[in-house]
Amino acid sequence: MAELTVTNPEWHSGPVTPAVVSDQYCIADNATWNAGQLVRITSAGLVKACATDDDAGTGGINAIAVNTQADAGNDATKVPLFMLAEDCVYRMNLVSGAASQAMIGDQYGIDVSDNVATVDHTDTSNVAVEVVGIMFNIDPSSYPIADTMAVVLVKFLPAVLNAAKAS
Repeated sequence: MAELTVTNPEWHSGPVTPAVVSDQYCIADNATWNAGQLVRITSAGLVKACATDDDAGTGGINAIAVNTQADAGNDATKVPLFMLAEDCVYRMNLVSGAASQAMIGDQYGIDVSDNVATVDHTDTSNVAVEVVGIMFNIDPSSYPIADTMAVVLVKFLPAVLNAAKAS
């Protein structure tokens, strides 16, 4: 059993390649994040990094940051974002443990630790994603079933993508 290196979510497949917007949104004051980190658009139209348990009730999840924002930005600094799309599938690591076939079809929350977002398969209250597959089924030699922090395929829930914006 190998422990995989945890990475931020990545687009896997879908009917369209989600768009990258580069001049539409500005950074919320003092916000920072890593490239690939999940972000949301606030009610003021500014970008903030997502946190553990972000879901439809906390303002949703809207995009993946294209670049690292290491210096605290301000509301005049525009940032490129990879906008999430409803029908697209994304690769994400589990926060811990191995994936099982029984996870397919289940909905879970997200965990954000050290600027990396993972699927928190112990959280069924603050749901943000639905597991639609596991990488073992696609490439078992690269993703053995017993891997910890296993890679699953997810869709972001429409309620999370279309949630009412929060501050």
